[in-house]
Amino acid sequence: MVLLIVAGSAYAGLAYYESVLNTQIKGVDEKIQQVETGRDVSAEEKVLTLEAQLTTLEDVMKNHIYFSKFLAGLELLVHPQAYLKSFSINVPTRKFDVSGEAASFTILAKQILAVSKSPNIEKVEIGGLSLSGEGRVGFTLGVTYKPEFIQTAK
Repeated sequence: MVLLIVAGSAYAGLAYYESVLNTQIKGVDEKIQQVETGRDVSAEEKVLTLEAQLTTLEDVMKNHIYFSKFLAGLELLVHPQAYLKSFSINVPTRKFDVSGEAASFTILAKQILAVSKSPNIEKVEIGGLSLSGEGRVGFTLGVTYKPEFIQTAK
């Protein structure tokens, strides 16, 4: 009999505790509902869109090429008695082509040596040699550069 009273009391206690927990759950559900109705879904969507745009911009900036640094580096390689007439670059192949004129074959040789000895240059190809009426030497150079020659954002 005592066992039956203890079991009945335990059952009644657990039933009461379940009722208390269900009341607490209902209160939490009401608070969640209040938060949900107070949300600004439009603002949340704008924030998510902005986050996606910033991520895209970050990727673009990581791969951004600073041609001003490249051109400054190229300018240092040009001999004072030579000048460049045209320039083209192919970034994916890391190659640029230049055509120009030098005051003489000696100056052209110095120009080629200056370019080929640069630590940023991997390979120099010479072509298109010509001699003008004034004795100037026309040339074209195909230059393969190291990736760090065009510096990207860090």
